[in-house]
Amino acid sequence: MNTIQELDTAVYKAGYMKRAYYYYVFFTLFTFLGIVACVLIFLFSNSLVLQIFTLLAFTFFRMQVGFIGHDLSHNQVFKSKTKNRFFSYIAWSLIS
Repeated sequence: MNTIQELDTAVYKAGYMKRAYYYYVFFTLFTFLGIVACVLIFLFSNSLVLQIFTLLAFTFFRMQVGFIGHDLSHNQVFKSKTKNRFFSYIAWSLIS
């Protein structure tokens, strides 16, 4: 048995390739709540300084959506490729 196969077997046995559903649920909720909060603050604020900081935060959350879309595109979130592809299309369309 070559070393790559041994490493692959060891990684799977250690559980490093298990899908982290709770992580993605939390990460997605945190990200989309952050986006909604940024939009609401930006729309209802009269302070230019607050709006600038809100746009910086909005940029951060858009990047997080990109990370979610990246994981979905690599079929890392769901077992089903169809679900991964469907939600990756949604994620990528939100930040384009």
